[in-house]
Order: sequence, then structure tokens, then C-alpha cells
Amino acid sequence: KKLWDGQLAYYMLSMQQHRFPSLDLIAFELLGKNKDDVVKKEYWANGIETDKVPWDVLSKYCFLDCILTSQICKLLMEKVEPDQKVLFSLAMQDLHVLEDMEWNGLHFDRNKADDLLEQTTQQRNELLTALEAEKVPEGFNWSSPKQLSALLYGGTIEFDDRIPDGVYKTGAKAGQVKFKRIKIPHVFPRRYKPLKGSESSVEGVYSTDEETLTKLGKEGIVGKILEIRRIEKLMSTYYTKLPQMQEDLHWDKNYIYGNFDQTTTATGRLASSKPNLQNFPPEANRLFISRYRT
Repeated sequence: KKLWDGQLAYYMLSMQQHRFPSLDLIAFELLGKNKDDVVKKEYWANGIETDKVPWDVLSKYCFLDCILTSQICKLLMEKVEPDQKVLFSLAMQDLHVLEDMEWNGLHFDRNKADDLLEQTTQQRNELLTALEAEKVPEGFNWSSPKQLSALLYGGTIEFDDRIPDGVYKTGAKAGQVKFKRIKIPHVFPRRYKPLKGSESSVEGVYSTDEETLTKLGKEGIVGKILEIRRIEKLMSTYYTKLPQMQEDLHWDKNYIYGNFDQTTTATGRLASSKPNLQNFPPEANRLFISRYRT
């Protein structure tokens, strides 16, 4: 069957300026009409699910949507120039493939995800233990760009500490030592020369993002920090999040169902979301099982 998608056609004719355009927007722009939103206002807005909307209301709502869609598609077909027809035809044919991909999903090895999460958690903990040899003060925050900048490039950071401040004279703690909180400055020597252009808006603080640290080299403390970040991204984005998405979105536990979006980018390229299946690292790709494997 040949397909014609009004949303995709409108997006392409707008030179990708109107991304993910709604039926309501297109109807108003092209026909001067507004979509009937009685279901949205009177039911969805009040927490009433679609299957609880009275059939006569819902069927009328759907019928009017179909009429608008038909009118829009016919009008957009007339707007396509002859030299655009091949491009539009290819984009519409892509819909068949993307529909199949979304419907069938990817075979996901959840047990492997659990095993890899356990392995990477151990690897991260070992690396964190190795970083303890750097003799940083107690309370050092490895996730703090400011503190990490001081550790790598030199600087002074104040850390919380407690010192004795007399004894409690009354109450349940009578006779026990009282402490008060103080700030103790710690001076870090410079380990690396800051790269040109890596200055931040805070004086004396330099960038510690992945791109900058990679340029410093992958040995020593920087190498450990980069490896921890890589591992933590795998843990949070793939080994933990994908199984959690299966639970939250009520997916079959053996499959991942991503979205493929044709109308979301400024360049017209295909995009993917929830999850982004186009941007998986090799470690995450191993979680998927080919259906063509014997």
C-alpha cells in the first residue's frame, strides 16, 4: 500500500522548520480550522482514560480527525513540486520499514544486562579504591568540577571538619565533648597544565569535561576518572535504564521498543528516542540478540 503522511509532508515542505507538527497546528495553518478538542478538555484533562470516554463522543472525535487529516493530505499533495516527488515518495516508503521496526522491537537479553551491571559495578568500585591512593581529603567529591579542577590543575578547596568545643553541661549528652564545624583549606599542587581555552567562568577553575580530560592523556589519575565515567554511563544509561524502561512502559521483558522519528531534526535525518537506538556503544549493542542467528 502507498502511504501519505500529512505530518511528514508538512515538515518537509517547511524545510524542516516545523518539527513534529501537530494535526491541530497543520489544520489551522492550512485550513484555518481547529481540531475538536472536547475529549482533551472534558475527559483527558480530568484524568479520564480514553477507554472510559463515551463511545458516541469518542467516535465523533475520531471521525472529525479523519476528515481533517484527509483534507490536509489532499492539499499537501498538491503543494509538492514535480522535482520533490521522488524524495517525498522515498520518505513515505520509509514509513513501512519504520513501522515494522517499532512494532517488532529488538530482542533484548535482560539477564546479560543484569550480569554486566554487576561486573561494571565491581570495576567501578575497584577504580574508586585505586583513586583513594591519591590521598585526597576526606569528603572530596569526585563529581564536583570545582574540586576536580583543583586536584588536577592546582588550587585551594575548603573542606568541612569538626573540632572539640567544650563539653555538654546538661541534658542527655552531659559530660560528652561538643564539636563545632569549621572550614579547613586544602592546597592541591598542580598535576597538569591547563589547556588553552579550558578556563571556566570561575577564576582559577578549568574544564574537567570528557573532551578536555581525554586531551590530557589516558594514563594515571585522568585515565581512571575517564574510565569511571565511561563505566557509570554504561551502568546508568543501558544496564539499569533499559530494564527499568521495560517495567515503566509495560514492554515485554524480552524486547525493547524504540521510537523512530522522521519529523524532529533540522537537517531532515532520522532520529530515535525512548531509547535512542541509533547511538548505542558496542557494549550496549551486545545486549541485543539477532533474530536471524541460528
